[in-house]
Amino acid sequence: MITLEQIHAATLKAEAKAAKEHKTPLAIWPMDLYTKASMYSFCRGIPFLGSYIPRGYKRVSVQDILSYHLDYFFVDAMGTWENIHHEPALSIKEFRDMLRELYKIDVLEYPLGLGTGERWRAGVESTYGLGIWESGQFQIHIALYRGTQW
Repeated sequence: MITLEQIHAATLKAEAKAAKEHKTPLAIWPMDLYTKASMYSFCRGIPFLGSYIPRGYKRVSVQDILSYHLDYFFVDAMGTWENIHHEPALSIKEFRDMLRELYKIDVLEYPLGLGTGERWRAGVESTYGLGIWESGQFQIHIALYRGTQW
């Protein structure tokens, strides 16, 4: 079992590494949200940023965009696709569904001259990105970021 001190130490280490390497949040692309395999691949690419906020980005609360009372995404780190045990952490499928909803809201807010369907089919990236804020043994907190140019 991982202790809170170990989680905090790992977060500080990841934060320092992210700052040193100038890591940025992973952009949300519609093609990553299509299939189970693409979603698992997408999740593995989310960088561990800790509380580091890269230049040109700001952290935003999930509840400010979606109608969920969450500051961040609380996701099952074991890679469970379906939430059959009614855990508080989101399954990968539930996380994907929330990201699809976020992307659709983003498309309507910033259409870039394209309709919702056209932007989705054109594969235009979202104005939002994701970064791991904190990671435990079984769940992770994923923060939502937005480029400050938006």
